[in-house]
Amino acid sequence: MDEIIKQTPTPAVAAAKTKWRQYLETEQATRMIYLVFGFFAIAGGNAVVLNPA
Repeated sequence: MDEIIKQTPTPAVAAAKTKWRQYLETEQATRMIYLVFGFFAIAGGNAVVLNPA
């Protein structure tokens, strides 16, 4: 357990991270994220109104 393993990302892993980052910075990804969170907000709000206990 005294050994330290130096882990360096392979070029494929580094490229995959860059692709995700580039995708998340697009307008399409931003709209999708807002859409998903909007659905959660509506569903959560309706659950409170429908169950007034």
